Amino acid sequence: MVDMQRGLFTNTLRPAMLKRMGLGCFFCWLWTAMQNPTAPAGARTSDSFYFTHWIIVLVSAVATFAIIAATERLLKQGATRLLSKRATIIALAAYALSLGFPLLAGLSDDLRHPVAVIATGALSAWLFVRWGTSIGPNGPRELIALSSFALMFAFILAIALYELPAQITQAIVALLPFASAAALQSSNEKPREAASPDEEPTATPAKRASLKFFGTLLIQGMAFGLLHYLYGTVVLEKCDDPYCPLRHLQPLFPISVEDFYGFVSIIGLALAAVIILIAIKALRLNFRKLLYVVGFPLMALGFLIIGSDAGLRAAEGVSHASGLNFVYGEVIYVSGYYYVIVIAWALCAHLGRTGKESYASTYTWSGLSLLGGQLIGFLLSALTTLLEVSRSNLCFLTLFALMLSSLLIVTNDTLWAEWGGVKPSETETMGTFRRACASIADAHGLTPRETEVFNLVVHGRSMAHIAESLVISRDTVKTHCRSIYHKLGIHSQQEAISLVEAEMSIERDQRVQGL
Repeated sequence: MVDMQRGLFTNTLRPAMLKRMGLGCFFCWLWTAMQNPTAPAGARTSDSFYFTHWIIVLVSAVATFAIIAATERLLKQGATRLLSKRATIIALAAYALSLGFPLLAGLSDDLRHPVAVIATGALSAWLFVRWGTSIGPNGPRELIALSSFALMFAFILAIALYELPAQITQAIVALLPFASAAALQSSNEKPREAASPDEEPTATPAKRASLKFFGTLLIQGMAFGLLHYLYGTVVLEKCDDPYCPLRHLQPLFPISVEDFYGFVSIIGLALAAVIILIAIKALRLNFRKLLYVVGFPLMALGFLIIGSDAGLRAAEGVSHASGLNFVYGEVIYVSGYYYVIVIAWALCAHLGRTGKESYASTYTWSGLSLLGGQLIGFLLSALTTLLEVSRSNLCFLTLFALMLSSLLIVTNDTLWAEWGGVKPSETETMGTFRRACASIADAHGLTPRETEVFNLVVHGRSMAHIAESLVISRDTVKTHCRSIYHKLGIHSQQEAISLVEAEMSIERDQRVQGL
């Protein structure tokens, strides 16, 4: 099993920490550029500016994902070259040129802003895939450990940045992708070899199964599109409750009340890191439960709280929100969103190990689903202004869509069968079971034939089944069983099963302590 803490307190500390901090810079930049509703400067002064900004940046990201997907599909073997370090340097140079050239050329703000936004969307998509293909081959456990640290680092970094004056913050944020890419480029750690079937699960994902998974990510992205739409049409009022924590937090940052409500969503990244560690401890790598029993209901809970704000129940073009319920729901939703991103990345790493799909393909399609859904959700939400639908009803509709997609997927046994189960906890248990049997056989000196019989006995097989499976007579099976029972000091099949379960329990405790 891959040690989740590997690299934290060993002689590989420096490169491992550099990689974690680099991914943290990417998460911070991704949140700032693609998720923070108050990201566009001047958003509150013009509704058209706000909507145009998000449409441009999302279209740019989606187009980049589509180009990567098409190129990877056409070139196959050229996908590695496409996502190589040299190509990343070229992408960064193009991003820097798009930011600096319009300024040097003296172009107006109306022209400079779209160019910068297009470059931001394209680079965010590129780095999304580049990071996925870099850390995915290390396996889902290593990816989850690295991403959890990165989320917490992104939270701390954002808090520090927003303490600074706005112009300095914007300048540093513009440099975050360079810091992230530098950490990515300087990492010389080679992907670890794929673990044996006993240690890591294997699966054979079918196309239909993958499409259903990416479809749920599309719905997740659509929910974020609605959140951005709400920010463009909701007037966030200052919290008047004397016990409201927002009253005490907002003065700590040199930003307006409206911008502060958007900024508070960064707390969701830290909360996501905590939830990930707790969920992995409880559910291990059971992706079915991690994604659709924890992640999607968590996002739905966020919209339930947002929709409960009384100010969102009006159907007018602009609604009012007290801020308290709105922000609480926003934080919970964002935590669920980034929680699902990390678990989805881990699932992509798991699927990539099967060899049926390349890492570039799985991470590209997951990013395309997330940001493509965000674009679709933003546009569809904007169309609802023509239908006079209240913002509260939109939240409850989104809640219903999230829970319905979660219910359909989590109860679809055919889907999980197509993925080879993709329930690593079960596969992992079978691997532990085999190791426990082998350990007991070695410790008590069972012969190879006795070991074969013992494996079938502890699976609960009858003597007739064992005789048929091993092509031996029943009398021979009885002889082997008497010898096995004598060597193990037991008297029944149930005692043999209990012995294996005890051995599994010991190994499981040792593995959990090593996480």
